[in-house]
Amino acid sequence: MAEQPAGTDEMGPGEVGGEQMLTSAPALTATCSGCQRWTPAEAALLAALPDPAEPLEDAAWCELEADHPGPHYGLGQISATTWWWLRWSSDPPRRELVDAGFCGQRPPPHGPGDCTLPAAHVGRHSYELDSTE
Repeated sequence: MAEQPAGTDEMGPGEVGGEQMLTSAPALTATCSGCQRWTPAEAALLAALPDPAEPLEDAAWCELEADHPGPHYGLGQISATTWWWLRWSSDPPRRELVDAGFCGQRPPPHGPGDCTLPAAHVGRHSYELDSTE
């Protein structure tokens, strides 16, 4: 049996081929708990869009990071290449459907999919958020 060259003893935990590996995923940040039910007019507009990506939910949940500044954003529908978001705030009271696109920021290599939050959003990217809470 051949001897191993110096420095190539058994690899330690978290190493592959002599390179350090991330052994656990970084902690995710909670998402905002803001929620708004669709008005009949909003629901009708979103339901009438051509080629919807998903069935329309009963309400829009804010998808931004918890305790974010500024207005809330909840995805309404993706139709063709248009991302329709409900943007709302309580101070001052305001609510509107907007084509805010999507961020598309790519995560580090071998990370989850691209960020699906609105373009120019505040706070962390969707792949850094825990929406299961």
